[in-house]
Amino acid sequence: MPTKRDPLYKYGLDGFNTAVLEVWISGNVYYNLAVPFRDEKNCGGNPKFKPVLEVTEEGENVFLTYTLDAMASVVKTQFVTTALLGKAKMPKEGFENPDGTPLKIDRDFLGQKRSETAPSAGAIENPGSGAVKLKVW
Repeated sequence: MPTKRDPLYKYGLDGFNTAVLEVWISGNVYYNLAVPFRDEKNCGGNPKFKPVLEVTEEGENVFLTYTLDAMASVVKTQFVTTALLGKAKMPKEGFENPDGTPLKIDRDFLGQKRSETAPSAGAIENPGSGAVKLKVW
């Protein structure tokens, strides 16, 4: 693990600190020197934890294995919805599903229902801590 940040690189979302257009960022987990956007609320992490990421093939299947620590489960998040996102700057239109209905991301990458009161940060609902093995295809 690097012991200090290289000033030539951005780690995490601090690159958005100089964004020209307004950004809204919330509910992220940061590891291994990554830092949040300066105005981010409801984020957490562990700068000393270095997650392991590995892609493996087992026959016809591809798996992603990654590690998490307990911080992934304590970050406060909410559903991403049409109301939360508001309108896009250029077209001045709201975000919606392809059929025109309001957007509500209440299922994870695997199709599992997310918690109504405390959805997990990231693509997987309740991933736990330690190694997570995910079948990609």
